[in-house]
Amino acid sequence: MLPPGARIEIGVRPEFVDVARSASGLLSATIERIDDLGRVRFARVRIGDAKFAARVPPGFSVPDNVGRARCSIRRTFTSMPTAVWSRGRLMDKTINQKAWFLVLPVFLVVAFSAILPLMTVVNYSMQDTFGNNQFFWNGVGWFKELLDPSTDLGERFLASLGRNLLFSAIILAIEVPLGIVVALSMPREGWTGRRLPRDPGAAAA
Repeated sequence: MLPPGARIEIGVRPEFVDVARSASGLLSATIERIDDLGRVRFARVRIGDAKFAARVPPGFSVPDNVGRARCSIRRTFTSMPTAVWSRGRLMDKTINQKAWFLVLPVFLVVAFSAILPLMTVVNYSMQDTFGNNQFFWNGVGWFKELLDPSTDLGERFLASLGRNLLFSAIILAIEVPLGIVVALSMPREGWTGRRLPRDPGAAAA
């Protein structure tokens, strides 16, 4: 419940309201600017002290005197999502943490498919065996031999690691400049030679 005299703000998503030509029976607003997002345009409008955004429908002719141009605001749906705010806080928001239980199956699957095999690999990497499923603790002995360039195993491992790093560096040195060249050489008007219209309404017409 709100105390008497409390200020209420109603939030409406911009795609659920359109600007229209001035007409009776509709809210009258002032267009302050137009934001062209390519696929859609939004108008920043003002009604009194209230400022909000509204969609510019295809075919709507934007007046030249933006900043003082008058228009009307109309709803595009009979039932549109709204949010009610009071004192900077969203009202009627249901707080329900039960949705976290939906994540538990994901954790179980990850634990079964990733964590447990990883723990098994780490466990086996620190043991040695002579067969017959008999294991002996070896600690970090395998890792020391693998990283020791004086041993045959360490020499082959470090040589293989160096070749992989060199190969990756060569590939990146080729792919990155090639990707930049391809991106910069693409024509802005498209491969068909038809320049894209700046006004989505013009394309729809």
